[in-house]
Amino acid sequence: MHRSIRIAVVTGLLGLATTMPGRAPATPARVNALDAGTFLVPDDWDIANYYSLAPEFANHLYFYYPLTKKPYGWGDFEVKPLGTFVLWVNLPNPTAPIFGAVPALSALGYSNKLLGDSVAGVQDWDPKETRIATPDLKLGLGWGRRFGEALSIGLCSRIASQDATSADTDSAGVEGQLSNAAFASAYQLFTRSVTGYTQRQRSSTFALGPSVSWKAESFSVDAYVAFISLGVNNTWNASLDDGAGDTGTLRNTLVFDGSPTFQERLKVMVPLTEQVTFAFSTQVTSLDLSTKHTVNGAFSGPGLTATQKAGMDATDGTETLTAAPWTGTAGVFMRNADYLVVVGIGANGATLESKDVARLPKPSGATLSDQYDAARTDTRVTSMDVPVLMGVEYSMYSWLRLRAVAQRNLMGTTKTVTTSAEDTDGDGTMDESSKYTYETHDIHDWLLRLGFGVTTDRIGWDVLLNFQPNVSDYASPLFATPSKITWRNPSITSAVVYKW
Repeated sequence: MHRSIRIAVVTGLLGLATTMPGRAPATPARVNALDAGTFLVPDDWDIANYYSLAPEFANHLYFYYPLTKKPYGWGDFEVKPLGTFVLWVNLPNPTAPIFGAVPALSALGYSNKLLGDSVAGVQDWDPKETRIATPDLKLGLGWGRRFGEALSIGLCSRIASQDATSADTDSAGVEGQLSNAAFASAYQLFTRSVTGYTQRQRSSTFALGPSVSWKAESFSVDAYVAFISLGVNNTWNASLDDGAGDTGTLRNTLVFDGSPTFQERLKVMVPLTEQVTFAFSTQVTSLDLSTKHTVNGAFSGPGLTATQKAGMDATDGTETLTAAPWTGTAGVFMRNADYLVVVGIGANGATLESKDVARLPKPSGATLSDQYDAARTDTRVTSMDVPVLMGVEYSMYSWLRLRAVAQRNLMGTTKTVTTSAEDTDGDGTMDESSKYTYETHDIHDWLLRLGFGVTTDRIGWDVLLNFQPNVSDYASPLFATPSKITWRNPSITSAVVYKW
């Protein structure tokens, strides 16, 4: 299958943070304004990466309006002597990108549609188990506690799920005819008349990760490791009846068939002088959303052949989908009474692989469960960018700060290689094959962010204007760039923090 896939890998959740005595309240927009979200400059948003820093932000409430225009918030609550607890509300699912990559890379026709979404030519009773919905984050919790002056530890957990059911078990009459004639033909279904059906769509994400922070006079280190478990469990059950005494049941399933994955983060900060600090951060992630599709059938009746009566129990499709994004950033920031300046350089990239196998019953097979590989499609996307950035914050008054950042890629490449093969006659040998390679250079234009922050002892409010060149095909199956951050249509983010 020839597909042109453009991927732009953007810096993920990284951070380099340390506590700064007497600093004014800050908000996430400030991080984005100063260092393009690379977390070189310490800020409240660092807690999203290292919950061991939660004690530094105890008794704070946050509200954030991001580029995606789906606001969320969180609170840091100190409960002595247990520590500081973090509760998130409406937090985006951090594993959403790998779910979003499914429709772009699947050669088996999988999608992210919800069970109730309408599609032309697809009826309520038709199979919908190939819809892999992106889980909705249900719970985000964290905890952190300081042990002495230097050591802090933390723990975070996130649970996301999508669970929908559709059922109509009225078998008094025919619900309708299966729309997929090719499916009915391949499995020699004696009828396409569905008299009852149930469908269920379930997908999930679970993440659990400890973190540790060590603050010394000459350096600081923060580390985090997370266990990530993804899940898919979709089913379609139907009963068939031709009205002539032949009946049967069908069951299609699409289930997770991958491995648990991990994410690691590390940040180091070293003061060079009283005003200048060197910062380095890196993150490596592995995600696995592999699945297998099975079909099961049991039929009986006087009009059926021996092959039909034998039914089927087969895995007729497998998809291995993995993603491995990584990023690293190094830089220095300088702070004095009026200015905070940061300069950094980084590298980020990803490897995204999809291996799909579609299977069909053998033409000369003894049963419908005797299958062969009808088609194979392998897609590999590799991407790498080398961005540089400079940000500045000017304290115009004690309560007003002006902020700006400029970022540009020194280099950026994306390469997509797709190979496909088909067995057109079912003899076990691939008769046709093709290979497609597509390489592109990513955006090298400037990205600008301009904003201001108003702060008091208890309240902080930030506003940030985002500008970015508009390239219509600059899209990614793994990391999404909001489409409206353009020169002609700037996008605004805003954040509010309250400290009690």
